[in-house]
Amino acid sequence: MALRQTYELYLHRDDGQPPQFEALTCADEVELLAAMRRKISDLSLQSIEAWRLGEQVMVLAA
Repeated sequence: MALRQTYELYLHRDDGQPPQFEALTCADEVELLAAMRRKISDLSLQSIEAWRLGEQVMVLAA
C-alpha cells in the first residue's frame, strides 16, 4: 500500500481577499493535479498553489 501525501492548498479568488487554506491528501502528484483542476473549475478560482513540507509543489491558474 502506497503512502498518501497531504498538501496545503491556497485557493485564490479574484475578489481581493487573502487566499483560502485547504488541506488535501492524495496518492501522488497526478491525483493532486486532477483535484486542483476540478477545484479551479468548480469554485471559479483564479489560481491554486500547492505546498508540501514548506516547498511549493505546483501552481495552477485559470
